[in-house]
Amino acid sequence: MTWIPFKPLITWMIAIFHPFFVSVIDNMEYIGFEIQSESTWSYFEVKNVKQLKQLNVFCELLFGINPQQINIFHVTTNGNRKSYELGAPKNATQFIF
Repeated sequence: MTWIPFKPLITWMIAIFHPFFVSVIDNMEYIGFEIQSESTWSYFEVKNVKQLKQLNVFCELLFGINPQQINIFHVTTNGNRKSYELGAPKNATQFIF
């Protein structure tokens, strides 16, 4: 896996996910991204979360460009990983831990 820093991406991602990341923007860190064939994987981390009980995700990233767009979310807290696939037109999900 090759990590390529691309700082402007975090600004763009925050704009896309706003207002859902408003409470964690200060703690969100852009880790990097990688390109695999037709996919781009972006990595973000939120540190110093005492306890994550619920995370609501809303994402329409690239839905307007590609009606077959799929956005995959992997959320890990305390070693417990959950994943969800958002395919247009479904644009929201909720993770409960």
